[in-house]
Amino acid sequence: MTQPLPESRFFHEAARLLAAGRPFYACRVVEAVGSAPRNAGAHMLVFPDGGIAFTLGGGAVEGRVMREAAMRFDRPRAWVAEHHLGDLGMHCGGVMRVLCEPGRAQDAPLYRAAAACVERREAFLWACRLPRGEANEVVKAVVPEDGAPRGDAELARRAVEALTGADWALHGDVFAQRVHPPLRLLIFGAGHVGAKLAEVAAATGVFDVEVVDDRAAFADPERLPFCHAVTLAPPDYRGPLPRPDARTFVAVITRCHATDQVVVRALLEGEAPFAYLGMIGSVPKRARLLKLLSEDGVPRERLERVTTPMGLLSGGKHPGEIAVSMRAEIVQRKNELDGTLEGGRAGW
Repeated sequence: MTQPLPESRFFHEAARLLAAGRPFYACRVVEAVGSAPRNAGAHMLVFPDGGIAFTLGGGAVEGRVMREAAMRFDRPRAWVAEHHLGDLGMHCGGVMRVLCEPGRAQDAPLYRAAAACVERREAFLWACRLPRGEANEVVKAVVPEDGAPRGDAELARRAVEALTGADWALHGDVFAQRVHPPLRLLIFGAGHVGAKLAEVAAATGVFDVEVVDDRAAFADPERLPFCHAVTLAPPDYRGPLPRPDARTFVAVITRCHATDQVVVRALLEGEAPFAYLGMIGSVPKRARLLKLLSEDGVPRERLERVTTPMGLLSGGKHPGEIAVSMRAEIVQRKNELDGTLEGGRAGW
């Protein structure tokens, strides 16, 4: 079974398809009002055979967009459709406006520029000028945080003005979206639980999953095909390790308590940020480890950020069950941070 593409791969995939000469429609939510399955900025690719990559949230609205796009490959054109979800039998009852546009070879440099920002874990602004009247061209621009805009300069200027603290805006015929670096799950340890956690986390499409292990047989990309990156660490993890950032969730699941301790100490040194740091273990292990780290001089406020035991209580002991409970806790933490548990808007 093919692993679903994470949301962060949208621009990479569009650039790849254009380079290969494969036709597609790019469909993007430019406005969502009321209760809707996805917010503005959600995107989907539709192919001539009716297949898709990524999602607008499923249900009748996604089916409608898929059918409309699949029927127009013989005469490609761009359009914006307003979908009243109640009229489609969806009880959420909101309204979604969706821009659909055929993939165009001349847009490949913009998709590549956006993909490069994603790869560098840099935020950027993606802007579109919606088609009007008989015109079916969608003008686009990419504005890196630090760098010159790519694409239409006037559109870039208007898009920057349209975004005032929000992560997306529809201002007249300009849609602007601030694209943040992908959420990353950094897993130390590729044993039974670590490998399963990587697999189930990748399946969400939410995280770029990276796995680190100090055993070559375990740090094998062929064994972990669903991972964005696999790193062979120095023996016993004593040496340079991948560093988290503010959008990184970390799970420490190495082969033994001693290497768990080495990794956690390295992660807590200095002021390196992270969104979440969880460690497999028990209540006694937590007490023992935190005592040792405190004696090593790790500040108490840093130690308090370590979550262990890790995972929502489920009672399961199979590696897959443990991994699912860990993923549930990580997703819960993500949603607390971006406010979606309270009906807020993602974008931190």
